[in-house]
Parts: sequence; C-alpha cells; structure tokens
Amino acid sequence: MVDETEEGSPYAALRMREADLEKHLSSGQGEEKKDAAREKAREDALKRLEEESRKPAADRKVPEFGSDKDFQLIQAINHLKGKPVLVSKTQVERKEEVKDN
Repeated sequence: MVDETEEGSPYAALRMREADLEKHLSSGQGEEKKDAAREKAREDALKRLEEESRKPAADRKVPEFGSDKDFQLIQAINHLKGKPVLVSKTQVERKEEVKDN
C-alpha cells in the first residue's frame, strides 16, 4: 500500500474506526484504554485540515497528477521497474488468517 504523499496520508488519523465509537463492540478482553498517541495524531490532523480550509481557494495547492512530483506515480513506476517502493506509514495490510476446517 502506498500513501498519498511522501509524508504519509495527512488525514488518515481522521478516519472513523469502530473502536473510536463510544458504544462499540468489544472483544471481552477487559477495558480498553484510550491511545494518547492516536488522539494526538487525530488532533494534529484536524488542526492541519482547519488551517488548510482557512486559506483562500487561490492559495490551496491542488495536486498535479502526472507531473514529475506526483508521489503515487513515481512509486508506481518504481514498482514496475523493480526498484524499492516506500511502504505506507499509516495503512497496514492484514495477513490472511489460516482457517481450520
């Protein structure tokens, strides 16, 4: 999986998860504790989003797809050439579980 930018996915912390809901399903393994690092990342992403939305429309930087600075395109080309690709910092691919039947 590849992130949106070189710094990662800037707003990934804002995605709602089941565990973030007040009344979510629990695993029954005891009380869950709030993750301070996740909460801080969420607040930082929210501040960044608010700052970006305050800028006038003319000052907002729109990604230029297909340019020499297009991070995702560069990663795709590197993958096709067999060169190393930066792995996502925020998204994790789950491994398939072995099912016993």
